[in-house]
Amino acid sequence: MTLRSLFRLVVGAGAASLLAASCASPLPEAGTPAAELYLRRCGTCHVPYRPGLMTAAMWGTMVDRMAVEMDRRGLALTEDEKQEILGYLTRNSGG
Repeated sequence: MTLRSLFRLVVGAGAASLLAASCASPLPEAGTPAAELYLRRCGTCHVPYRPGLMTAAMWGTMVDRMAVEMDRRGLALTEDEKQEILGYLTRNSGG
């Protein structure tokens, strides 16, 4: 097994764990504009994860990464959307 294959396996297992955990409870701030934006924009391609599953720093990295992917798919976030989603995730992130 190559290092790259091992990395993909570990990342895939981690993503599966996050997905399973994300379905366990409702999102914080349900019904607010920020939570609705997160659901609408980040739920297009996958189930939105609970914000408490990652730290604020981890969310910063993830939002940057996903913004690039969304742009690649023609679903680009505006800078205002990106900042609102990141603010929502940061406010509700895990420690």
